Amino acid sequence: MAKPTLYFGGVPTGPDVDKLLEHYGVPKIGTRIPYDELAAVINQSASSNRFKSVTAQWRRKLDRQHNIVLRCIPGEAFEVADSHARVDLASRGYKMGVRKVVRCSNIAARTDRSTLSQEEARVCEHLERVASAHLLAAKTSAKEVRFQFESKGAIQ
Repeated sequence: MAKPTLYFGGVPTGPDVDKLLEHYGVPKIGTRIPYDELAAVINQSASSNRFKSVTAQWRRKLDRQHNIVLRCIPGEAFEVADSHARVDLASRGYKMGVRKVVRCSNIAARTDRSTLSQEEARVCEHLERVASAHLLAAKTSAKEVRFQFESKGAIQ
């Protein structure tokens, strides 16, 4: 395995993103773009940090400018997400965010308040309160909507 090379404000991603936009244009829903093809267009290894940086910028640009969301098919390709896949991606991202909020509020709850300033203690209490309210809202709203992802005729 090649040693990864880090780029700290060195080589701009813009020219490589432009190459991808020229080559693929605005891909249609369902289009699958293999990592190997992308790597060849920008002349980088698909496992390099540069490849990850450029494709991340390309995906952001497609999302911002054209409302195109590319989902990852690990180890294979990017695929333009249809409406069903977009809801699935959004749902997963939301759940990850809730888990992160819970983990952070647990850190705040286990913090020894006797060593904190008054301001820090207030911040800690605020984090716990807000996280509790957010978690309660997420749990109660989850009961209102049951999500079933339909893929190729089967409900999962």
